[in-house]
Amino acid sequence: MEHPSIVTAFANAKQRTAEGQEPSIYISFKRPNIFYKDTYCILTGTWAEVCVAVENAYIEVNKAKQIEYFDRGEHNNLLDTPFDTWCSDECKLCSCQDKTKLKCVSNWLTTEHDSKAALDTYIQQITPGHFQNYCIKYM
Repeated sequence: MEHPSIVTAFANAKQRTAEGQEPSIYISFKRPNIFYKDTYCILTGTWAEVCVAVENAYIEVNKAKQIEYFDRGEHNNLLDTPFDTWCSDECKLCSCQDKTKLKCVSNWLTTEHDSKAALDTYIQQITPGHFQNYCIKYM
């Protein structure tokens, strides 16, 4: 798992975790104003749990893109995971020419939380955005 948000979250979690215990992370991702709603994804767990959750997220999105009964036409390309990125062509600092690296833009805003309690407080304070509609998905 090489996504910078996850790597950083685990580095920070390791500092908060007592020796001998496995670190857990608490991350929320927000994708605002896509499909007339804000979408929140919640990712928590140990390294092994996070790896499984990320794999399942990719499987779920790829399945959703193939479903014909709810075709969004060209907008199916907007279906993504919080880990998908692309080149905006405005960035001169990233290595966007290298197709194996993370790109410079994402639809998702990432927030790392120090604890489950902090994450729960964040979730409780979520309110509808521009389109007055939102959903929360647990990965």
